[in-house]
Amino acid sequence: RGRGRGTRGSYLASSFAAMARPRSLSGTIPSMETSHHELKDNTIIIVLGASGDLAKKKTLPALFGLYRQHFLPRDVKIVGYARTKMNREEFHKRATSYIKIPEDDAEMSKALEEFKELLTYIAGSYDDGESFDKLNEHLESIESNYQSKESNRLFYLALPPTVFIPVAKNVKEHCYVTKGGINRIIIEKPFGKDLESARELLSSVKQYLPGRPLE
Repeated sequence: RGRGRGTRGSYLASSFAAMARPRSLSGTIPSMETSHHELKDNTIIIVLGASGDLAKKKTLPALFGLYRQHFLPRDVKIVGYARTKMNREEFHKRATSYIKIPEDDAEMSKALEEFKELLTYIAGSYDDGESFDKLNEHLESIESNYQSKESNRLFYLALPPTVFIPVAKNVKEHCYVTKGGINRIIIEKPFGKDLESARELLSSVKQYLPGRPLE
């Protein structure tokens, strides 16, 4: 089956697709720095910047395409986070606005409705710890329904580089799983104006990244 439209050019889509794992197995999600670590079942994907153009045009359509191809982990949930205040229905409308469904494709329409059920949304600031505490409470409420004690979180930064550092800092301080799970951060490539600025940005942000950062 083909990908959902809007996946081309997305680092997220290419990263997932490169692993080529069906959902009947434990899903595999590479972090920005390495594909040797696996996120298994009971994974929440948190899209930071979920109200922006990158998320609307690339990230969320890519996730839908991967959902249709069974590349996402079993029992995956997707949480959008951004400054824009929206209810769940408004987020669903925005998240699917660039996903085109042929009128006669009942299977794809059904898949889209199923995909919407995975999506929730939390509004908050990028530089306020209390906002990230609220996000963490929402994540914990989802994880409370898991039968397993292990919880995995992937934070996808669909954001301008100017807020990478405060967001990564707040994610680490307020939203990381502290035991029995895996944390991963993905930053959309390319970032920075050139190689030098990209290295400077990574040098500043890597202290907040889990695992071994990209060098």
